[in-house]
Amino acid sequence: MIRADTAKGAILLSQQKVDSARKGTKIVKIGLVVQTLFLGLFIVVASTFHIRLKEKRDGDPLEAKAPWRRHLLALYFASTLVFIRCIFRLVEYFEGENGYLLGHEWPAYIFDALLMVLVMISLASIHPSEVVALLRGYGVYIRKMILLREVTCQERDAWELLTR
Repeated sequence: MIRADTAKGAILLSQQKVDSARKGTKIVKIGLVVQTLFLGLFIVVASTFHIRLKEKRDGDPLEAKAPWRRHLLALYFASTLVFIRCIFRLVEYFEGENGYLLGHEWPAYIFDALLMVLVMISLASIHPSEVVALLRGYGVYIRKMILLREVTCQERDAWELLTR
């Protein structure tokens, strides 16, 4: 819904009418503020979940082998970078057309493109499909693959048959 509002604002911005452009700018700004607030709320909720999960799981012998920490850290990393990007976009829009950020390209390369490349790399290297596979019952194979990094040829062949 937030993306749809932002898209509507961008469409209105592209029109030649001054009133439509002003209205579009307001919609984009409101959409960016709402997006930033909800992303911040998501980070708080994820942190609370992490803390509570850690408290419940302390002393569990499987704790050291569970992949959830790694995935939550990847989630925090990606969320933080997206949050920084949202703040960059907010500042960019509130500066207006004559602002420094729209007048120079290097901030967009660093605070937009580079951050999103880092998000893609982090989420591609620590992929949530590991957890999904564990939940679907492919746990033995996945645990060996993720945790031990040793899989026999027979197990690999069985895995390929299961995933076809």
